[in-house]
Amino acid sequence: MQTMNSALQECFAEPLRDLGEDDARLRGIFTPEAERGAAKSGVSAQFLENAGDYHERYNGVEWFRTLIARFLGGPSAAGERCILDIGSGSGNSVIPLLDLYPQAFVVATDISPQLLVILRDYLEARPGYRGRYGLVCMDANNDRYRPGAFDLAVGAAILHHIIDPRRVLRACASAVRAEGAALFIEPFEVGPGVLRIAYRRILDEARHRGEDATGFELLQRMIDDHEMRLRDKDDPIFDVVDDKWHFTRSFFENATRGAEWRECRVEAINGDTTPMVDQARTELRLGMGLGEDALPAWAWDTIREHEGYFSRDARRDMIFEGAVVLRRSAKAASRRLDQRRAGWWWNSAQPGRGFFVEFHAGSARAVCCAYADDAEPVWSIADPAALDLGGGPEEIRLRLPTASVRLEPQHAGLPAGELTGWWIEEGDAGISSIVVEALGHRVMAALLAENGWALVVGSQCGAHTFEGDWLRFTGGQTLSGPYRAPGPPRTLGRASLEWIKEEGCLLALLPDGRRQSYRRLREDEAAPQNFRSMENCAS
Repeated sequence: MQTMNSALQECFAEPLRDLGEDDARLRGIFTPEAERGAAKSGVSAQFLENAGDYHERYNGVEWFRTLIARFLGGPSAAGERCILDIGSGSGNSVIPLLDLYPQAFVVATDISPQLLVILRDYLEARPGYRGRYGLVCMDANNDRYRPGAFDLAVGAAILHHIIDPRRVLRACASAVRAEGAALFIEPFEVGPGVLRIAYRRILDEARHRGEDATGFELLQRMIDDHEMRLRDKDDPIFDVVDDKWHFTRSFFENATRGAEWRECRVEAINGDTTPMVDQARTELRLGMGLGEDALPAWAWDTIREHEGYFSRDARRDMIFEGAVVLRRSAKAASRRLDQRRAGWWWNSAQPGRGFFVEFHAGSARAVCCAYADDAEPVWSIADPAALDLGGGPEEIRLRLPTASVRLEPQHAGLPAGELTGWWIEEGDAGISSIVVEALGHRVMAALLAENGWALVVGSQCGAHTFEGDWLRFTGGQTLSGPYRAPGPPRTLGRASLEWIKEEGCLLALLPDGRRQSYRRLREDEAAPQNFRSMENCAS
C-alpha cells in the first residue's frame, strides 16, 4: 500500500492526512488537513458514486500520452523532478507522465477519492511506479502547494469542470517554479459553435422531411449543452452540472496576463481537414455509443457542406479541443548585488533545510533553519564571514564546518512584497522573532523561538492579513551533515500575520494563542542574541 513519503509532503504547505484513517478503503490517498471531511461542491455523482462508470467511458491514457508528448516533449536537459497533475481522475494523464518522465515524482490530485482509488489500485499493481507518485484528494480551486514546488503541471480536461478556472490557474502559477511549464487540455467554443449551426439545420430538415434517426436525439442534446455552457457562471445550474465551459483563446490570454506567466500558447488538437465530421463522430460515440450510421447520409453531407465554407487555415483555427501551454515568468536576468532577492534560499537538491537571507549594502545576514542530531528543529544565525556573495546574482555560498553549500532563491519569479523581512518582538524582553517572505497573495514565514522554529505558508484573507497553520517539522537534515528529509509536520495552532501598515508593525497569532506585536529589524541593528538554540554556522 502506498504510504506517505517526504517527497509528497514537501510539495504542500499544509499537513496531509491519510483518508484511510477515516475509511480503510481510501488508505494511501491523502488530503490536506483543512479539507478533511469537506463537502464536494460543484461536482456530481458522475465523479463520486459513479466513478467506475466514468472511468470505463472516458479511459483515454494513450490519447493523453500522445498529447503530452506532442506539446511538452519529454524530460528537459534540466530534468523535471516533481510534476503536479490537476484533476487526475483515474489516471488518464498521470500514467503517461510517469512513463514519459521516468525520473520525476508525480503528485496526482482530484476531488474524487473514488477515482483516485481506481488509480491507486492500478499503480500499486505495477512495481515500476513504486515510490514515484503521491495521491491527494483536494479541491483544485485551493492553493495548498508549497510555492515553486513543481517543475511542471498538467491538467487534462479539468478546467471546464470548474466554475472559476482562474482560481486554478492562480494556484498553478504559485505551485510551478520560475521557467516551469503548465499544460491544459480543454474544450473550446468556436468549433462546437459552428457545428451546432449545422446540427440545427439538420434537425430542421429532419422535421421538414418527417424523418427520424437514433442520432437526432444526440444532436439536440449537444445543442442544449452548448447553449447551457454559454450562460453566466452565477447561474445555479452550474452547481449541479459537471461540464461548465467552452473556452476561447482570449479567455486564457486574459487570465494569464501579468507577472505570473510570460507565455500563453493555444493550439488546436483537432485536425484541419475534416474537423467538424470528426467531432460529430466523436460526440455520437461518447454521448450515446453510436456509430456513423446513427445519422442519415444527407445529414453528413450537411456537416461537410458547412465544413467546406472554411479554408484549411480557418479550419485549423476552428478549435474543438485545444492545448494551452503556459510558461512561468523567469527571474530577472541580472541584478546588482544589493538587488538580490531577500527571502528564503535553499539548495534545491537537499530541500530538508532553509535559509532566510537579507542583503544590505553588499553584505548579508542569514538565519539557518535545520535540525539537531536528535531530529528536533533548531535555528542559528550565520556568521557574515561564512557567506560568500562573490558568485552570480542568484547564488550564495555558505561555508559550513565540513562543506560549502551553494544556495539559490527558493521562490525566484514570484512577486515580492513589503512584508518581507526579519521581525523582532517589541520591547527589550522579546524572546521570539519571525522571518517573512511575501509572495504576492501568500507569505512563507518561520517563527524563531527558544524551542526551535515553526513554519507557516499563509494565504491572503484581507488587504494586509495572511492566515494558515503553524507547522513543526522534525527529522530533517542537520546543518552540515548528510542529507535526510523531514517527516510529516505536526500542526501547532492557527497562524495569522497582520501587517499594521500605519504603525509599521506585524501582529502575529502565535501557536499558544497569544497575539504578539513585532517590529522590523533595522539594517544597522544586530540580530537578536538571546536564544539558547543559537549556533555559529561558520567554520
